[in-house]
Amino acid sequence: MIEYSSHNIDPSVENSFLQLKSSFGWQLVDSNEVYNENTYVSDVKVTTYGNDLFGGFMSGFTGSDGKVQVNTKTEVTNYIHVTLARDTDIPNYEKICDNEDRFWTYANASEPKKPTVLTAIFTILSMLMIASLITSAVNGTAIAVWEIVMGVTVPVAAAIILFFAWKRYKKKMNLYDYGMQQAEELLTESQSLLQGE
Repeated sequence: MIEYSSHNIDPSVENSFLQLKSSFGWQLVDSNEVYNENTYVSDVKVTTYGNDLFGGFMSGFTGSDGKVQVNTKTEVTNYIHVTLARDTDIPNYEKICDNEDRFWTYANASEPKKPTVLTAIFTILSMLMIASLITSAVNGTAIAVWEIVMGVTVPVAAAIILFFAWKRYKKKMNLYDYGMQQAEELLTESQSLLQGE
């Protein structure tokens, strides 16, 4: 028996997608590029000169009662519709299907984002607090107790929060790397199963 699968993919990834799917026994049956341009009116602005003295002057000067500005937008749809087929009687079919499902679970995971914005905000805030204390000390002005508390508490709290934020990122990144490694191993195993190894 033959099973079929259809996908709409970006033209720039067609070859890599087909190569990837072939690792799980899929073969290209049909491929059609879809390209549509749709232009439509997005906005119309009508300017009238009015009936007052200025409007009458402009109407007489330009020969019209105003102007019309029409703005258009063009939306482009471009993808490739591929139809793939796979024989369900291939050796190790169930294992290959299982590997494919697990592969896409790992491969579709998003790479975690570094906490760089949080780091930048806390770094700037801490530097401002410390600079305020140093400026007060250098100028010989009295430093209020709250300034000392804030000048010490904010940088220490920021350091603690950043430590845990980066630790959490590192843990997520390790899980992501593990997932990508697992996906690669599943791909390699499926290729071997297809070759009868």
